[in-house]
Amino acid sequence: VGYQSPYTSETWEWDGIAWQQRQSANSPSPRRDFGLAYDAMRQRTVLFGGTESNNQPRNDTFEWDGTDWTLRTPVHVPPVPLNSSDGVLGYDPQRGIVLYQYSAGSYQTWLWDGVDWTQFAPGSQTQFTGIAWDPAGQRFVGHSHWGSGVLCELTATGWVSVPIAGCSMAPPAGELVSLPGQGMLVCASPT
Repeated sequence: VGYQSPYTSETWEWDGIAWQQRQSANSPSPRRDFGLAYDAMRQRTVLFGGTESNNQPRNDTFEWDGTDWTLRTPVHVPPVPLNSSDGVLGYDPQRGIVLYQYSAGSYQTWLWDGVDWTQFAPGSQTQFTGIAWDPAGQRFVGHSHWGSGVLCELTATGWVSVPIAGCSMAPPAGELVSLPGQGMLVCASPT
């Protein structure tokens, strides 16, 4: 599964040294702009959504167990995003859930527990370009490079904007990655 033209349904794994292509009996349809997060508690990689080559957005859920992809059929499913590239996924190791945040007319936050999706209310006031679990603060952190840049943390009552200490510029576009052993987050950008 990846961002290529033409679209493919290939699966690749990183073993710490090199990328290895994996063959499986089942796989998601070829797509790009999907969300991907590793659920360490259940030892599954969760894939949600994306866009197929005909520009058809998807809102399906697949899980990779290291051998094969399984299409999950939850009772509740987040609506199809307005723009498939808007969605970001992150993993909460304390609760063993995957969090998905995206825009479907309004910004929404959904939680995947391995069985079903649950909408978390309220959503945020901004679209995040990256999201990750903050091991030091024990919470989700989302960031957006849109406008002047926003950093938010997820509390029990919703997303709260927080100042970016010691930073006078917006975080770069890209992904947030959690480094639990070092108690920090890293924002990586391709530019």
